[in-house]
Amino acid sequence: MARLLAWYSGHLAAAPARTKMLTGFTIFGSSDPAAQYVEHAILAEAGGGSGFAWDARRTARQAAFGCGISFVLHRWWAFLDPAVNRILPVATAGKWGNTLPKVFFDQALGATFFNLAFFSSSTMMEGKSPAEAWARARTHVPKQLTEYHWRFWPLVHTVNFGFVPLQFRVLVQNTFMIPWSGFLSVQGQRAKRQQEADADGPAE
Repeated sequence: MARLLAWYSGHLAAAPARTKMLTGFTIFGSSDPAAQYVEHAILAEAGGGSGFAWDARRTARQAAFGCGISFVLHRWWAFLDPAVNRILPVATAGKWGNTLPKVFFDQALGATFFNLAFFSSSTMMEGKSPAEAWARARTHVPKQLTEYHWRFWPLVHTVNFGFVPLQFRVLVQNTFMIPWSGFLSVQGQRAKRQQEADADGPAE
């Protein structure tokens, strides 16, 4: 493990943005088939669907998003961290007086952008128009943030910003995306089943 960490640290030092992008590509791309299987299992449990069929195009879209958003996070946190450190240095504000504002600004600004980018880019990569992508983002992002995202990620990033060195924070974020993707897949399938049940109406 120490050797692997040293190898990864060496690549981060030599090419930080590229290393984070490739890591994001790998994590998002490898976690999506598992998320697809979870969705299939829920659908099969409800008596729908047939055998599991991997959607390679969806996995490619997820991997591409992971690559791109990792670069955005690399740049965003490289700006956020020193900006807060200048205004609220640990020496005067204390550890948590320095950490919590980073979490606040990241979740207020960064998380909003992340979710808007996810829903709009994934919709456009499905072949939809920019107008359809924006409509989907406007519909889903407020619920996503208030019902799911802000109940989980502020805690993750309180630990991330408080204890993890800056160069490893994107890796932590992307690693937590693995169970998060599974959770969202479960929620998405449950919501879809509820919508279908509502559309069918009450049984006679």
